[in-house]
Amino acid sequence: MAFRLRLTLNYPGNQPRRTVIYGGTVFEVQDPLSGTQNLVAATQTVVTVSPGQSQAVEIDTWCLNHKFSPPHNTPMLPTILVTSQAYTSQDRVWNDMDQRR
Repeated sequence: MAFRLRLTLNYPGNQPRRTVIYGGTVFEVQDPLSGTQNLVAATQTVVTVSPGQSQAVEIDTWCLNHKFSPPHNTPMLPTILVTSQAYTSQDRVWNDMDQRR
């Protein structure tokens, strides 16, 4: 079961803005000492934000750090990091992460 991550995209410009959240995009917890798992986007999501508007979007994600607690309304930040492959299940994510240690 994937976790749902709710994002709010803000765009102050005067033309619509198309935003792509790529599958594999990593989202990190704001407090790295919280013992809470980071998340990775499960699939690609495309959103168009109207000029001067905000838009909420929910995406499916997988947890990255199985030794930590799952997130629960945990503030997250997007990163520039992307996993090297798309994952189809939580087990595949954790197996891949374990092999990288």
